[in-house]
This record gives sequence, C-alpha cells and structure tokens, in this order.
Amino acid sequence: MNIFRTNRNTRQLVFFTRITSLVLSCVGAFLAQKVLQHKTDQSMTLNFALRGKRLVAANIIGTLSNLQRVDQCIVQCMTNSKCRSVNYNKKIKVCQLLDENIDESEIGKTTVKDEDWNFYGYKRQERDFECVEVGGVNRCCYANGIVCTLVKSCKQLKLRCPLCKSGFYRIHLNSENIDVYCDMEDEHGGGGWMMIANVTVENEEDRFNKFIEKVRNDDLNALKNVTYGGFALSEPTVRTIRNTFTEIRMKCHKPSHGRTIDVVFNNTQIIDSVLLNSVSNEEKQPCQNTDYYLLPTDNSILGQHSCVVTGTRYDIVTAKLYNHGYFRYSLGHLHIHEPNRMDCDDFPLGSNQPRDFTGNWQYFLR
Repeated sequence: MNIFRTNRNTRQLVFFTRITSLVLSCVGAFLAQKVLQHKTDQSMTLNFALRGKRLVAANIIGTLSNLQRVDQCIVQCMTNSKCRSVNYNKKIKVCQLLDENIDESEIGKTTVKDEDWNFYGYKRQERDFECVEVGGVNRCCYANGIVCTLVKSCKQLKLRCPLCKSGFYRIHLNSENIDVYCDMEDEHGGGGWMMIANVTVENEEDRFNKFIEKVRNDDLNALKNVTYGGFALSEPTVRTIRNTFTEIRMKCHKPSHGRTIDVVFNNTQIIDSVLLNSVSNEEKQPCQNTDYYLLPTDNSILGQHSCVVTGTRYDIVTAKLYNHGYFRYSLGHLHIHEPNRMDCDDFPLGSNQPRDFTGNWQYFLR
C-alpha cells in the first residue's frame, strides 16, 4: 500500500467534504435570506429571543422535527402566513410554529421556564423616519430596520420631514401604495398639500382639450400623471378618500392679467354638501376667516371681498369642485367646467374684459 497516496486521497476527500458543506451552507443561507426578505416585505420577521423559556399563550399551528438549527425553524415560520413566532427545542431539535407574538409586559404570564426551549419572536423597535428616492419617486416611511410603513398623506409627510422638497412621494392611501405630488412649500399654508388636479391651457384652441370632461380621471393610481397639465381627479373618487383630508385648496393664475387665486376651504359642511355632494344644487356664501382663508400667494380681486360664493343654483352638476367652486357673480370666477368658461379671477362673458383662456389651474387636498 502506498501510504502517501492514501493520505493524499484522504486529504482530498476531507477538502471536498468541507467545500461541499460550505457550498450547501451558503446556498441554505441564501435561500433563508430570500425567504426572510420576502417576509420582511410583509412587515414581519423575528428579531427577539427568550432563552430557557417557551411561549404557552399561543396556538401551535405546526410542529416540525429533525430541524438541526434554529434558523431552519425560523425559515419555516417565515414561509407560513399565519406564523408569528416559534418555540425551538435545541435538545430534541423540535420546532413549534405559533400564531401569536409575545407581549413584553406579559412575559411572566405567557411563558414558562424550560431550559431545553428557546422562544423567538418579534420585538417592535423605535421607529426612525427615512426617505429614499427610487425612480424619481421619494419613498418616505417609518422604519425600524425591519418594517417600513409608508406615510398616509402629504400632510403627515410634512410633519415628519419639514425640510422635504416638493415632488413625487409614495404614500399609503385607500389601502394602496400610490405615487402622488406633494406641495411642501412653507409659504403655501405650511405645505403638505396633495395635488389632485393640474390643468394648463397653453393657447385658445387648447381649452377644448383641457376642460373638466376631457381631463377628469377616476383612478387614484393615475395621480402619478398629475403634473402633465391635463389631469383632474374626479369628484366621486375624491369622495372615496374624504376621511383623509379636512381642507381643499384651489389655485389658478392667468398671465394675461397677472393675478393668482390661492384659496383654502376648511368648512366641513361646505366641502361635503357643496363642493363634493353629487346631488346638491345649493349655493353658499362662506365668509373669510371662518369658512375659507387666502394664502400669501393670492393677489386676486376675489380675495379683496369679505364674502364670496361657492356652488351654483343655476344648474344641476355632479359636484361644484370644478364648476363654480369659488366666485362672485359678474366679478370673478374659478371655473374649468366648460371650454368657454376657463375662468380665473375674471368673468369675460357679458363684460368688457378680453377673452383669454390661457392659464393654469391646480387643486389640492390636505
């Protein structure tokens, strides 16, 4: 027998065995990481351990044997949508999948001492606020290194991030993650406004493509197109998110006269019954400092009067948000309901004012 050859073969076998073990470990870790990453997207992972304790105040939804390592037990929990925590017996290699997580204030009542068992669950950590830009959209959320919860409004974003600039942000609205444009400028009433309409008429012919029937959209997800100059979220869709805002802001500007309307309605009754109600046919006279207020950018003629009118009694329309939302008869209107009435602090019909339709109209919620 060639002892040198035998030793060499033995060393090769040992080397091969170690390499194989290392590869399998890496593959297993990679798969485990993928599973953990997948579960993290669902806002759940395990980051908390109690050694020598077993959770008893939970239902066992699965028992697995012959799991040699605790990470294998945790991976099994990650792949089960009902699993919230695990008990792992390091002596007999048994894994219990549990349907409840632990309440730290109840540890003494919900767990029992058992040296052979360890408990693994989720411990909520203090949340920081983080913003990351992805594809031109800012994703700002409460993060703890494990869970990332998006803000629910531009107003909430402004409160959490006072220095954030105006732009597109992803928020959690109406049970969906939606990209919206947030006006964050302090001089605009403190910022935190979500834009729901933006209409730009570039010339006289363009008005036939930009009045409300041409630009109205029912899809919240289409808010990502709001800055293109031909978009208005429909009043029925605005009503579906009524519980997310308390103010409606209307803004417009026409280069021909150089004036800007920038007004905010904050009266609940006016917002509900006049601006958004689908059957209302009423006209209201809100008074300044009680039902609406002007922002610093407003230099309109309408803004110089203590009381104006919102809504219209002359015709039945689906809502008044885009039709006579803000006006004073024969003096000035804010109106994009029809191509011949693209008004902004003017009232060209029956007056000596020139007919100029070019301008920009914007609507916001907060």
